[in-house]
Amino acid sequence: MLEKIHLQFCRNVLKIRSSTPNFMTYGELGRTPIDTVIKCRMVCFRNKLLTNENKLSSILYQIMFNLKDDHTFKWMDYVKSILDNAGLSYVWTQQSPLGNLYCNATFDGYSCWNYTKAGTRVYGECPEFFIYEFGHTKSFPFKDCNNDGTWFRHPETNTTWSDYTTCAETIKVRRAHKVLYIYLSGYALSMVSLMLALCIFCCFRQLKCTRVSIHKNMFVSYILAAILWMSYYLSSALHPDVLQENPVWCRLLHILAQYATSSNYAWMFCEGLYLHTVLILAFINEKHVLIMCIITGWVVPMIQTVIYFAIRVTSSEINKLCWHGQTNLQWIFLGPIALWLALNTFFLVNILRILCTKVSSMRQSNPLRHTLKATLILIPLLGIQSVAIPFRPGFFVSLLFCFFNGEVILLLKNQLGVHRQRKMSRSDTARSLMYFQLSNNNNASRPRWSICSHVVKTNDETGVKLVTETGVKLVTDTKPDEKPPDQFIESNV
Repeated sequence: MLEKIHLQFCRNVLKIRSSTPNFMTYGELGRTPIDTVIKCRMVCFRNKLLTNENKLSSILYQIMFNLKDDHTFKWMDYVKSILDNAGLSYVWTQQSPLGNLYCNATFDGYSCWNYTKAGTRVYGECPEFFIYEFGHTKSFPFKDCNNDGTWFRHPETNTTWSDYTTCAETIKVRRAHKVLYIYLSGYALSMVSLMLALCIFCCFRQLKCTRVSIHKNMFVSYILAAILWMSYYLSSALHPDVLQENPVWCRLLHILAQYATSSNYAWMFCEGLYLHTVLILAFINEKHVLIMCIITGWVVPMIQTVIYFAIRVTSSEINKLCWHGQTNLQWIFLGPIALWLALNTFFLVNILRILCTKVSSMRQSNPLRHTLKATLILIPLLGIQSVAIPFRPGFFVSLLFCFFNGEVILLLKNQLGVHRQRKMSRSDTARSLMYFQLSNNNNASRPRWSICSHVVKTNDETGVKLVTETGVKLVTDTKPDEKPPDQFIESNV
């Protein structure tokens, strides 16, 4: 009766016919049926009884709830029917009995969590975007209800927290982790081999020249890049909490790693520039070339890094997640790297052109094989493989230009022989005999092409000039049994 009076009053206000649908009448005035208002208030009152357990009304409700199987309470039955009709039956079944606490139902931005008994853990389902991003998983996200009837709060943010990390533990993520570990293993292998090669270059006085100095600087850039990228990935990529915190040290590691990578490519360019220069120009000031290479290899990447840092640190949109995300600012580094690789490609083509000319003049038995070998030696040194494959072969560079280098092998053998002879010698006569034998062996086995010899162009198309530490030796009328171009390159890189 009360609802009819209310409805007729609304129609009189709008001056509409009695045949007008009820929902249109209520909607026009922004009203709801009185019956709906009463039901909402009943459900809200029940929720207050569940949350305010110390009040007398809440205690009485808990007693009624525990006795509902033996007695009939019309108010509770009516509330239960309201929830059932609304599709919220689980709200009724999961309410708190007398003596227990429950966490309230909540929505965390991703999923809805029902009423949960205190001191327990409730499991949900992974959101759709997690499945799209990481793939399907057999694990489930969870949310903890504390013993005091409140949801667990993250200790750092002090906000209610749901654990969705299990949604990322999928085959796709595990495969990405395996790939990351492979990269880290490659970095570690390159770092160890390059450190050994660097120690060898620094220990022998015979290996101190401009070309080897450039090699050593490039090896240092390889080592720095390996150490910094390994530190960056191990400290951030495998720890999502670090990405969310976005600490200063993490961003600093990113900056230094980018600098080392850019410097590495710059030194590859310096290798190509130096080799191309000594082959093209007859006389060069190697000190000036080395200074120019140092500026290109260490100073230019530093300028790039400062510009990159200044722009990214002032942008709130990309100054997060330890700078893991890819942005257009990467072109501050990628642009010069692409230019250096393009110039190195030009150097490689021109060097091969010169070598092909030498091959035809030397009349080698298999000129294609020698030219191909020289090409394979130069490609990792100049970083040309990065055009097709984003791979920096530090390990292979150390093998080719240190451990497999004939001059280095000879120096190591002589040093090992000296060590053995010193260990075996017991008298002055034995020592004299040792040095006499070693001098004869060195004179007999000393290679004609030293690692610190420089090849420059001469007017004679069939000859090359060797500039050594002791003087200038002009070799004209190169014969077929002399060094082919692949060994010619090995002695100059």
